[in-house]
Amino acid sequence: GHMTIDPEGIECVCGNIGCLETICSGPNIVRRTRERLYRDRTSSLSRLALPRDREFTAEDIAHAARDGDEMAQLMMERTGMFLGIAIAAVVNLLNVGMVVMGGGVMDAGGLILNPTIKETRRRAFPPSFNSCEMVIAKLGPSAGMIGSALMARDQHDAP
Repeated sequence: GHMTIDPEGIECVCGNIGCLETICSGPNIVRRTRERLYRDRTSSLSRLALPRDREFTAEDIAHAARDGDEMAQLMMERTGMFLGIAIAAVVNLLNVGMVVMGGGVMDAGGLILNPTIKETRRRAFPPSFNSCEMVIAKLGPSAGMIGSALMARDQHDAP
């Protein structure tokens, strides 16, 4: 999440500028969408953003995209594009066999995964891309907790 994707982007909580986190995290997808809504109120998301009695979420954006909202679809595609830029760099550097993407944002499924794969394919060295499988984590939002528990178990069982 703290790989620089946009050197002219916004400051991240880590102190760096333009981290992947500042573009592709749920709160930042909402921030980027809200910025677009100030310029274009034709999206169905406007009805969620304007009342201000409730903050809309990345899940709301994904739902609107699934329902055909063009701005929401664009935001999901652009998020996938930036994620693909980062993943292509990792694939090119490490020649990994699999990339497993998790977190709440990946609940959007193909709305994020498909443009991510497309951009990764466009930017990665073809033999490396062709030998790399890209999937969504099956454990969903619980993956971090489950991984931490397994690490604690393994540390406890280690000689």
